[in-house]
Amino acid sequence: MQEQVNNNIQIDKVKILSLESAGAICSAALSYDEQVIAEYTIFAPSKHDKFLAEFAKRLLEDFNLKSDELSAVAVSAGPGSFTGLRISGSIAKALCFDGEPKLIAVPNLFAFAKQSIENDGKADMTYSATIKAQTNLLYYQDFSADMSPLCEPQLIEKEEYAKRDLSNTIICGSAAYLFDEYRIDKANTDFSARLIAKRAIDMYRAGEFADANAYTPLYIQEFEVKTKKINVP
Repeated sequence: MQEQVNNNIQIDKVKILSLESAGAICSAALSYDEQVIAEYTIFAPSKHDKFLAEFAKRLLEDFNLKSDELSAVAVSAGPGSFTGLRISGSIAKALCFDGEPKLIAVPNLFAFAKQSIENDGKADMTYSATIKAQTNLLYYQDFSADMSPLCEPQLIEKEEYAKRDLSNTIICGSAAYLFDEYRIDKANTDFSARLIAKRAIDMYRAGEFADANAYTPLYIQEFEVKTKKINVP
């Protein structure tokens, strides 16, 4: 488990608790305005239900905060793991059930693209954010350098994605490593609560809040229950 803490904070800042469990990484972060002051992360998969709520609780305790003293709770809205999205979504809805703090639903693909454009934005490039899905599938969404979405989030096979014209594209996100023969942002492949927090402060200031009672994650792919075949004699 990775822990990062910075106790040099100011109490008059916008305070956002960010939660991420859409992929293999499970993490929670506390930010004051643009500054992430603490982040707890575990890199082991399938541990989200055990650790995420504990991470959120610990962050509040470490900085002597009550949940109603937060300005907002930000959550990775998807796409991603069906189970993971439900875990973080449930925790966020519980914290925001009465409308205080506010709920911010951060689209994962948008957050990946924002980070790449901030890293090395070029006006003439397309930024394609990707997230690894099951087996040979991935989610993607293309953005212009001014962060305008060029398409809706898509679920596509790897081979079909590679058939697209990627000559003027920078690929980022957790599935970028699948396309290292193209231009990829190698510094922007891991998704964590820190990435959620960076987008969340923009959405907070723009008043882009979700209704905690009605909130549902962006699944895109229908959830499939895996069954095991049993041979009956």
